[in-house]
Amino acid sequence: MYTTDSTNIAVYNHLMKVAKEIALTNPKGLPDLIRAILRPLQSEHLLAVAERGQDALPNLGGAWFFGSAVRDRLFSTSGSRWLGRPLPQNQYVLKLSRDIVLPWPWSLRGYVSALATIGSAKAPVAMSQTSTRPYSRNYQGPWVQDDNHSVHLWLPWGIGFVYGGNHSIAAGILAGEGEVIPEKVYDMSHLLDSLHCDGAYFYEADNGEKVEAVIDVRRAAVFEIGRLMGAQHS
Repeated sequence: MYTTDSTNIAVYNHLMKVAKEIALTNPKGLPDLIRAILRPLQSEHLLAVAERGQDALPNLGGAWFFGSAVRDRLFSTSGSRWLGRPLPQNQYVLKLSRDIVLPWPWSLRGYVSALATIGSAKAPVAMSQTSTRPYSRNYQGPWVQDDNHSVHLWLPWGIGFVYGGNHSIAAGILAGEGEVIPEKVYDMSHLLDSLHCDGAYFYEADNGEKVEAVIDVRRAAVFEIGRLMGAQHS
């Protein structure tokens, strides 16, 4: 996406400058900035199967979203205990038309079916004199959450990672309708206590040691914006 390290850092620094200005004015605007930063990533995954076919892109699961430095700190040292703090899921609702929910449509057939048949605008119409059949004969109805939909919400960023129902959730996002109660909600603030980022590298928070070079400056900026979001509650 970017051509030089200096350009990467300039982009990161400008995003963080904007984030800090929003935080000083009204920190409740920070989720909107995160949506702006991640919307292109969401759109790329919503379009990939249509452009490139089956299995066009890898999934967007939370484990590797911010990179291996974060991945290595999701579990305890022994690897046996998840460190995210669980929160009551029924207190959170994700609006597919607004929030950053990241599905991974991988099947071209499933993608076509979902986009063609899910959503209020696809309701059946009567056959006309020029049509041999109604175009919405397989209409599934307005978008509704069902047992197949599995979304894990990571706070403070407000990112919903999809682990089930990728194609129908993609259809809901593109139709601009539907709400999801996450299957799991985690406060991941421990990651911000363990790491910090300057746009070039992730560092250990306690000793400043370099851990990993930044691969995606937008996601790195989102990571650090989470720190500003947490500060408003401290």
